[in-house]
Amino acid sequence: MIFYIKVNEEFINAVPYVFLDAKTIIHAPFINYLAIRESIKNLNLEQIELRESITWLALNFIRAYDQIEKTEFLDLAYDILEELPESNEEQNIRLLINKAQILKRRRRMPPIVYQDLLMALDNCKNDTFSQFGIYLLIDDNVKVKEIFKTFDENFKKYILELPISVFMDSSLRE
Repeated sequence: MIFYIKVNEEFINAVPYVFLDAKTIIHAPFINYLAIRESIKNLNLEQIELRESITWLALNFIRAYDQIEKTEFLDLAYDILEELPESNEEQNIRLLINKAQILKRRRRMPPIVYQDLLMALDNCKNDTFSQFGIYLLIDDNVKVKEIFKTFDENFKKYILELPISVFMDSSLRE
């Protein structure tokens, strides 16, 4: 099925699945995982707006997993992220963080992913949001708390809504 979204007065190919939220994913009687995978493969994921929508879809599957622990949700989220092509440094680091949080949930984060996260830290010195995500995934709670304190209240609320926040120390989530 071809579906379009309007971006900057231009219509771009998309898939209707980008509008699925975690609640809908959980309560849907049937989700055709194969159809979602195949439809995403046919998109031009070089377009940043579409890339962001597809990333949010993956994050919503992670959110749904966090609520009912259905492993198919994590599998699909990872497969969705795998379809995203190489991009700029910032996008590649965010992609690494999102894939790593899936692996961490599965309790199967290989040493190479830890190494990649540590290398990414060197490349995001001016991006405290990415640093925060990386430190969270490598369990450096001192750095996580230090960075979290620098965020304004609205940004803290935003972070607490992200799936990665499940790895935060409970004292920060209060």
